[in-house]
Amino acid sequence: MNIKLALLTTMVVSSLVGCNSTSSTSTAVSPNTGVFESSCSIPMDGDKPLSFTVEGDIAKVTGVVCDGTPSAFSKMLAANSNVKTLSLINIDGSADDDANLQLGRLIRQSGVTTSIGKTGHVASGGTDLFLAGTKRRLVEGARVGVHSWSDGVKDGGSFPISSPAHKPYLDYYQEMGVPASFYWFTLNVAA
Repeated sequence: MNIKLALLTTMVVSSLVGCNSTSSTSTAVSPNTGVFESSCSIPMDGDKPLSFTVEGDIAKVTGVVCDGTPSAFSKMLAANSNVKTLSLINIDGSADDDANLQLGRLIRQSGVTTSIGKTGHVASGGTDLFLAGTKRRLVEGARVGVHSWSDGVKDGGSFPISSPAHKPYLDYYQEMGVPASFYWFTLNVAA
């Protein structure tokens, strides 16, 4: 079944405020307690940085992606090579789109499965992370939201189709085996 159709028929589409892209290199994580939390170099304005809580071969994921999240994921996986599944509990999106795309590629390279349970919720960049799983599980009742990205001034749907601003996202979706039509859908869903 086409991934677009599968997602469209099982998700609740949420209209969300655009996430800004920033670049930085913060890589610290909390002490090794089974919880690996992203250390963000930018203020999170009340959002909780993305964290990975390891329980056996599952890492429960919650929070918002920031510049320190790829490092937190790498450290979690290095300390827990037995992790086979990322259970996406509540991911509202990203405060750094570049870090989010980097994290998605790391997830794909690691070969883990992504899963959203019946009470799980992902939106925006969280949806992109779900798509990064080499296998994806979406349980009935899970909530998946999409919206257009923003550069802080304009949202992605405001750029012409030929704009190079779309390239990082189109490249990412292609790498994840997701049709470009799903990307264009995300830009227009809240319009």
